[in-house]
Amino acid sequence: MLAIQSLAVDPFDSNEDEIFLVSASSDPQIRRWKIRLDGWEKILEDRVDSAGHDQYTILEHDTTVYKLLFHDDECEADLYTASGDGTAKCLKRLTNFKAHETYKHGGHVRAVAITDEWLITAGRDEDIKIWDRFYHKLYATLQGHFDEVTDLVVFPGTACSQVCSVSLDGTVRSWSLWKSNIDALQKEQQEEAEGKGKEEEAATGQTAMTADEEEELSALMEEI
Repeated sequence: MLAIQSLAVDPFDSNEDEIFLVSASSDPQIRRWKIRLDGWEKILEDRVDSAGHDQYTILEHDTTVYKLLFHDDECEADLYTASGDGTAKCLKRLTNFKAHETYKHGGHVRAVAITDEWLITAGRDEDIKIWDRFYHKLYATLQGHFDEVTDLVVFPGTACSQVCSVSLDGTVRSWSLWKSNIDALQKEQQEEAEGKGKEEEAATGQTAMTADEEEELSALMEEI
């Protein structure tokens, strides 16, 4: 095991007598531990490697696992992970923590958070990505940080559900998770990006060619 990156207590298996702890590190292996007052043991997983040897680790990522998070959904408490291989995954308890869903964020994914409706990922590319958990598709990409995002925390509430993001740019930002607010913010960011594009075109005196104009120019160049 290399540098420890994340720890999570399994709420499903833990009880008064023993705690089931899950660890992630700079290698792609996830390990589970059973801890008691009188000792501890590593949990043997219900899986074997390519040579048929029993495994004491869970291998579902290609590189560093940065974040572990249990979500008590329908009393299953599945394990969600974020990795340097550019993905976040749902490891299903009922299938011995094999990957059930994969969310391809891109870059190093440093953080994952979850609600009943959304899965949120963030990492080195500075973006906050919000995924629809029902369809397993990207719903929105929100921008605001100027350096790597290292963690996410959800603050659920009846009045306003929010996620907070922590970044190496020295800021903590909050984002509403209400669908209408997500739509409004994404529209605002799109309009701002389009406005900057027009300002750059005006400053250089150039405008982007249409597809027909590009095709016509290509034909002229071939004739020369």
